[in-house]
Amino acid sequence: MEVTRIDSLVTAFIHPIEGVNAGLIHTSEGMILIDTTSSAAEIRGLFEAVGAGLEEVRMVVNTHFHSDHTWGNQLFTCPILAHRLCLERMQSGLKSEWSLEVLQSYIADLEKTDPIKAEDFQKTVKDLHITLPRSLMNASKGNWVE
Repeated sequence: MEVTRIDSLVTAFIHPIEGVNAGLIHTSEGMILIDTTSSAAEIRGLFEAVGAGLEEVRMVVNTHFHSDHTWGNQLFTCPILAHRLCLERMQSGLKSEWSLEVLQSYIADLEKTDPIKAEDFQKTVKDLHITLPRSLMNASKGNWVE
């Protein structure tokens, strides 16, 4: 993943091969993280690369429900903001494609075709605790609600 400091206030994390992108906005009161990548290990590595601590994040924004934008949520106790549809899709995913049974089946299938990718994905989901957004955009009023 490429770490690009756009200016003194914005850092972009870009992984062109896998399409995983995240952003970090530096404010006087702490940081705002835009998307949390696909794993706790990956987001920790990004914060190490910029010399920042996870505890400096004051707000997380999930732009949409994809795992590469939300599976790092578990590391943050600050407000995690998202649109209502993002939350609903994540909740649905927990009952379907993100369920433990489906993830284990995917890994078993992957072991037959790409053992290295299977091992990497196993590491990603080993300690995964999918954390849902805690604050939602109220589109009709244009504000956030807990």
